[in-house]
Amino acid sequence: FFTGYFSNSLLSVDGYAVASWPPSGIALASFLIWGRKSFIGLILGAFCTNLIHLDNTVDILHFNVLLQAICVTLASVLQAWIGRQIIVNVIKAPLDLSSLKHSVQSLIVAGPICCVIAAGVGTSLLALNNVIPTNAIFDNFIAWWIGDSIGILISVSFYGAASVKKEKDIQKQEAKILVVQNAISQKLDGITAHLGLLATYFASSDNVNFKEFKQFTSKQLDYSQEILAFEWIPYVSANKLTDFETHENTATGKPLYIKEKSLDGAWQPAGDRRNYFPVKYVYPLEGNEDALGFDLASSKVRGVALSKAKTLNELALSEPINLVQNTSEKGVLFLYPVFGE
Repeated sequence: FFTGYFSNSLLSVDGYAVASWPPSGIALASFLIWGRKSFIGLILGAFCTNLIHLDNTVDILHFNVLLQAICVTLASVLQAWIGRQIIVNVIKAPLDLSSLKHSVQSLIVAGPICCVIAAGVGTSLLALNNVIPTNAIFDNFIAWWIGDSIGILISVSFYGAASVKKEKDIQKQEAKILVVQNAISQKLDGITAHLGLLATYFASSDNVNFKEFKQFTSKQLDYSQEILAFEWIPYVSANKLTDFETHENTATGKPLYIKEKSLDGAWQPAGDRRNYFPVKYVYPLEGNEDALGFDLASSKVRGVALSKAKTLNELALSEPINLVQNTSEKGVLFLYPVFGE
């Protein structure tokens, strides 16, 4: 309505045909962007635009004037809808400016061809109601048709250019996401390789002491900044719990007891359960002492990941967790199962 109001100052033929009529382009662009949701807004806008030509608003109460306003409104909206349908469903490449063929097809169909509808209906009604003389019909039709066509070509071109820019922005964003995905994938592959080597080392050894564990993992940490620590978490059945706590020592030189977190976050002896998965070794030891003896099975999130790794016999990742050695930091457990002696 607003573009129609300001364009009205460009009227050239008997006050009804305009040299350039952007509302026709806006109508088509609206259908291309929002589809059927645009109908009500376009009908209201087109009808109000027809009131611009009235000397008095009450003139709309006259049957012939009201009928003409309604018919021109419907013709304008129908013209835009038909243009949209042909572009989307027939050409099937709406405003693909990367293709000269599709660009020309879209602009010709949406502009010169479809614009015959509103120009023809509007001019015919003006002549039937004796608003314009018979000798002015052709000139009025041509001016109306050209005005609508130019309005559509301008609006559609802007829409097409915006669509191309949006598509390029999406492609750039997708390229950035792909780079990040590849980087993450490479890191995951690297971590998996480290854990696979460590698992093989444990599976092929009768017993791995802390010194050997430290020597092996210290080399791996040099190549992976993302890994905060390596841990060895043996399976301990309930009937071997006492023996494990009595005889198993770590680099601290102290007996290792199995523990869990209480509801208030304090450490307490692990409760009774069928089996335990305590942290026996951790490297680097400094800053990770609190993790020693922690039963991962006592934590719901960690327990789920443990069960998954054990059942599937493959690498399993936990959901993000608060680390027991640093509660202000989040982490993810990569659990790699080791079966054998």
